[in-house]
Amino acid sequence: MFSIVKRPTPTLYDYKKKMREYSLNSTYESIKRDYIKERKDKNQLNLVTTTPSIPNPTNPFVPVLVFLSISSLVYYFYNSKK
Repeated sequence: MFSIVKRPTPTLYDYKKKMREYSLNSTYESIKRDYIKERKDKNQLNLVTTTPSIPNPTNPFVPVLVFLSISSLVYYFYNSKK
């Protein structure tokens, strides 16, 4: 008669087991979400960095350096022939 009223009470072990499963699942989902986000960010970064780099044509130092190098070589060889 009182057996209906008496339910099996969950033990502390059952609570710990549920808590452990919840913690593991939550951790795995978090790691998976972060990994997917990291891969996505990394792929986007690689797409940006794989484009060939074109020298900036407005940079005045490269043409000046080339001009000075060539003119110095011409001056050296011109004076060495005298």
